[in-house]
Amino acid sequence: MSCATAGREPTWAAGWLRPRRPARGRAAAAINPVTSEAFFKPLPQIAALRLDSLDGSRVFTYGAQFSPAFKAFLAARRPGTGLWAFFVNRQALAPFNNVMDRVETAEGLDRTSFLAHSPALEPRDYDPAAVGDILPRLRNAAVSRVLSIDPLEHPDLKLIAAIPAGPPGIAIFAYELRDSWPRAYVGCRVVAVAAPSQGAGGGEQGFDPRRDVSLDEPADAACTRGEARLETSSPGQEAYDAWCDGNGYLVVRASYARGWTAFVDGQPARVLRANRTQRAVALQAGSHKIVFRYEPPGLRAGIGVMLVAALAAIAIWLGPSWPKRLSAAADSR
Repeated sequence: MSCATAGREPTWAAGWLRPRRPARGRAAAAINPVTSEAFFKPLPQIAALRLDSLDGSRVFTYGAQFSPAFKAFLAARRPGTGLWAFFVNRQALAPFNNVMDRVETAEGLDRTSFLAHSPALEPRDYDPAAVGDILPRLRNAAVSRVLSIDPLEHPDLKLIAAIPAGPPGIAIFAYELRDSWPRAYVGCRVVAVAAPSQGAGGGEQGFDPRRDVSLDEPADAACTRGEARLETSSPGQEAYDAWCDGNGYLVVRASYARGWTAFVDGQPARVLRANRTQRAVALQAGSHKIVFRYEPPGLRAGIGVMLVAALAAIAIWLGPSWPKRLSAAADSR
């Protein structure tokens, strides 16, 4: 992609940032005349990575918050820093641009502060020089692509694209994680443990992440082979196809939590905690369709309480005159 001479912005970026003529008429108030619509979309090179169709695997992005290159860019205080900062965050799938692009990421910041548990990664884990320390956890989250504003050096990461992201010296580096682990698999060997915190699944020695499963209760499996594939995924519902030649477990690299229910071939099935934090269901030999659904615990009870409270509020608002109104209405018939 051609760029302008030194000290100027790339020609494509200059076109996106060039102010547009203000719209006239009633629609003018609803249009932002500062920049073009393309500024808010993924770059063509980012779109070409097809991060929204990775056969169930996820993307991990370092984002801009802890990036040394991005901090240096902010410290330089060049013209248009604020606008460029937005643009770089958008291309790096910073929270929550991955939702707009329908790209599943392995971790996201909790902007609501509703969650009481600590994040999966600490700030020190976002140091690009320490990428090797988090690769086992990324594999255990079914990550197959990694995005970074800083170049990463590790033999398990294959550079597939280096995309200029607008400001001089800023690019989005896209990597393929070699030997990534599948989103779902059939566990044919059970490692029983006393508690989920003692489970395997993070790359421990002797644990095969493609066929072993760690459960927090005694269990066994009789299969020797099995396959699993993500069919569809949407917020609150996931569907999988699975096959095994004996009794086994479908293991899904997704968070276990109260509120998840499962159906195997349309019949309710118990959701088990697997590999510390993941989900599993027991399977019989043969081919199966498994559907997971999520409903927040206490949702129905909460709706019931809300309805009772609403009725009580209406009764209080009507006051003591409402029996008289009902009686008058009956007498008028």
